[in-house]
Amino acid sequence: MTVTIENDKIVALSNITGDGDSQNVSYICRASEGTSKIKGVSAQILETGTLENIDTVSRATCSSKAILEACRNALDAAKVTQ
Repeated sequence: MTVTIENDKIVALSNITGDGDSQNVSYICRASEGTSKIKGVSAQILETGTLENIDTVSRATCSSKAILEACRNALDAAKVTQ
């Protein structure tokens, strides 16, 4: 996953993939993109620029949490290098 950060805010997410088997692809897509009724974590993060109050996507909870953790790690790494 590629996380773009500007001024301590997440402004772009791309290349969201997993390292599991092919069954995980649907969960990763669901977590990232959401469903017709549930907004994906990517959209929620980009709307706010932060990781506060982001809801995980039902039936893709682990993948949602993995995306959030990757974003948290990227934000932490950006603070260290600044």
